[in-house]
Formats: sequence, C-alpha cells, structure tokens
Amino acid sequence: MKKTTCIILSFAFLLIACIEQIEFRPDEEIKIVIIDGLLTDQDTLQKVSIQYSATIGSVAFSPYSDALVYITDNAGNRNLLDEIEPGIYAFEGKAEVGIEYFLEVYRGNVLIASSSMEATPPPFALDSISFEEKLLSYTNVDGNPRNLWSVEFYGHASTAKADTDFYLRFGDLETIFMLPEIITKTFPPPITCYIYNYENKPIIDPIKIEKGAENVNIKTKILSKQTTYDFAYLYSTKATLYSMSRESYEFWNQVSVLFNQTGNITDQLPAQFNGNITAEADIPITGNFSVVSTTSDFVMVRRSDLFRPPIKVCGENGGPYPNPVPDVCNICLIHPNSTAQFPSYW
Repeated sequence: MKKTTCIILSFAFLLIACIEQIEFRPDEEIKIVIIDGLLTDQDTLQKVSIQYSATIGSVAFSPYSDALVYITDNAGNRNLLDEIEPGIYAFEGKAEVGIEYFLEVYRGNVLIASSSMEATPPPFALDSISFEEKLLSYTNVDGNPRNLWSVEFYGHASTAKADTDFYLRFGDLETIFMLPEIITKTFPPPITCYIYNYENKPIIDPIKIEKGAENVNIKTKILSKQTTYDFAYLYSTKATLYSMSRESYEFWNQVSVLFNQTGNITDQLPAQFNGNITAEADIPITGNFSVVSTTSDFVMVRRSDLFRPPIKVCGENGGPYPNPVPDVCNICLIHPNSTAQFPSYW
C-alpha cells in the first residue's frame, strides 16, 4: 500500500510522417479522477488514494480532497475513512478472510464512484526472499569487453496442493541500504544513515495457480539491482506476497504489460487500465480497489556475501578516503530517501 499505482500513463507523441499534425491544448484537457485502494488482512492503517490524473501540460498528479470514502462489508458494517493528507484516506482495521467488501466515494451527498464487491481470499505463504549475484559480459561501442555485476532478488512460495484457485503477485517492495559517515575528529560525531527505496524498478509478474495443482514451487524475480555503492556495507530487500481476486489479477496483468515493456516497436501504447471502479456521476473516474491477504519476508545482503563487492564510496574507517570526499560521506542525511532511524526489522 505504500506506493500508489499510476492508473493513467500520459505521454505526448511527436508524429513525423505524411499525416496531419495534431495540436494538443493542455488547457482544454479533462482530468480523470483516479482511485487506488487496497484493503489487507493485516491490522494496520488501510489507505485509499484519490488523485486527479496528470495531463500533457503537467506531469504532476493533484489530490482529490474533501471526499467521503466508505468501505462496507456484506454484513452492513461501514467504515468512514479519514483524510490523513490531501487525497489520502485511511482507517485502522483489517479484512477478514471470506468476508466481502466494497468501496464507495461521495462528494457531499452525491455518490460519485463505487467498486464491485470483493471477498478476502485465503493467504498463500511466502517461504523466503533470496538473492543471486549475476555477471553480464558484453562488448561496448568501442569494441572493448565489459563486465557488469548485479544482484537479483527472488520471491519463493510453495504448496503441496492448491485447495482453491490462487491469484498472486509480489509487491510492497522495500529496500534499505546502510551509509555510514566517515570518522573524523570534527564535531558532531559521525552517524549512520539508512537509505530507503533508492532507484528501484520492481518487476510486476502476476501468478495464477489453478485449484488441484500439486507440488507448486514458485520462484519469481522481484528486483534486479546493479552492484553499486548501495551494496558496499549492508543491503536488505523486503517484499509482500499478495493473494488477490481473479478480477484484481486481470487488472495487474494489464499493469504488467505496460510496466515491464522494454521500448521495442511491438510494445503496447500507453492506455487507461480497466479496474473495478464504476463512475456513478457525470465525472470521469477510473481505478481499482483490491481486497488481499498478505505474507511478507526480507533478506539481508552483507558485503561478505558478494563475490565482487563494490568499492566503499566513503572509504575505510580511518582512511584512506576518496579525494574529493563525497558530500554524503560527511552529511549522509542529504542523500535522497535517507533517515538516521535504525530499521525496525533489521
């Protein structure tokens, strides 16, 4: 839930061919309201994001505020979500396995959007997260051989026999690496920073397991990172295995087709994803609301675990230090996504 799914991908294309040129007018574009909701079986803060789409004239999303957002179950229990920050609505609670839930969004007394009813599916156990060091050898443009080392992370799950259809995906990826300041005689004393989710591109690969399948063993790549200074000291990757409905599985299949493409001429054009949100008023709305069961795990990568560990960007304790010393080695909190708080699960 930490990360909002981008439901609309907006691009401006320059068409150079024997066709009439189209003039885009950003000021006349209609913004679409995007709803992204996730209800899990964990007793935590459940969130729904409601944003206006980006446009050709602006790449920024803007919040849809002052809505009344409800999550209701099939027994009639109704939860009103609080707007905890602009466009983000939340409540404390959890989904119960087998219970059905749906989402409603009001502006004043007018219902503007609702989702289909979704039952909470049974969980599928995440066995572990693993990593493998990979070497890519290639010849660059000047004809010289090059080696590129990377670390690939995999999610593992298994069952002796599936007693129902399962629809799965790995998500909620969180990476952390350690960055200690250099030790000097100056004041204040050096600290250690922890850098969260720096330059990640998760891999979206929904999985379907049919009822009755036996000896199921899943190994799915969830992240690939070049071996850079991120891995110089200590690095961790945490992931969640979502068990979801068939409808949500189909939605994430749409997302994966666009998210994982490589820029080939056969790639699909950006488009609007079809979720389970229905517009109930004369307002353009799209999005998806998923009810899921979850299991999580993480793995630590120590410098000693790597065959080819990277150079320590800040040098060794007591020197020698690089010349010049990078600014982050003196004040590590200036690094993007940094904090001095020790990770709770390390």
